Amino acid sequence: MQISDKLIKPLTEIKYLNADNVSRYRCIMRIFFENYEKLKYWLYQEDIYEEMIKDPYFAEYKPEQCQQDLAMLVEWENLNTIQDTRKVASIEAFKNKKYRYQMSEYSVEIERLVLRLENLFIEGASLEPTLLERITGIATAHE
Repeated sequence: MQISDKLIKPLTEIKYLNADNVSRYRCIMRIFFENYEKLKYWLYQEDIYEEMIKDPYFAEYKPEQCQQDLAMLVEWENLNTIQDTRKVASIEAFKNKKYRYQMSEYSVEIERLVLRLENLFIEGASLEPTLLERITGIATAHE
């Protein structure tokens, strides 16, 4: 085994999978992933917030919580940001930075893995050959 910096460095990108607000973080990351799959890479806070409150589970979710959640995901390097200056009409608007968010490459792969794990039980639900033989043996014995 070759020890490298990548091997011994903690993966901060997976913190959202076990953090205190895991339900919010996982849903946010899934929204990003589903949009990523549709080739819509950059999203605004408003896009995320609107998507979250569509579900009754997040009926009490506030824009401030969304902003905090996105900031945490940026800190954990799950999301990249870029300041959106296209809609800036004043210095005040520039100071109230409006960001666009994009999933990091690591996060895309983490979400792919999480999706595969969520669907593992479906893929593993095939019949064993010996069980199939016993079923067909029983069926032919009753004929």
